[in-house]
Amino acid sequence: CVALRRGANEVAIGFDEGIVVIKLGRDEPAFSMDPAGKLIHTRNRLVLSGSAQGLAEDAAAEGS
Repeated sequence: CVALRRGANEVAIGFDEGIVVIKLGRDEPAFSMDPAGKLIHTRNRLVLSGSAQGLAEDAAAEGS
């Protein structure tokens, strides 16, 4: 599954093992998610993480 965000240079790529968000113009992923739903994001020297479990599923149809 591939998704784009309007107004941003971000592309999300989903697959069985997790998800990766790539910001165009950068070499590294903006976000990464493992199969357990843990999100990982780095900013400068900080490594930030959070859980996507329990979030409501988006009401938009897939691919829109």
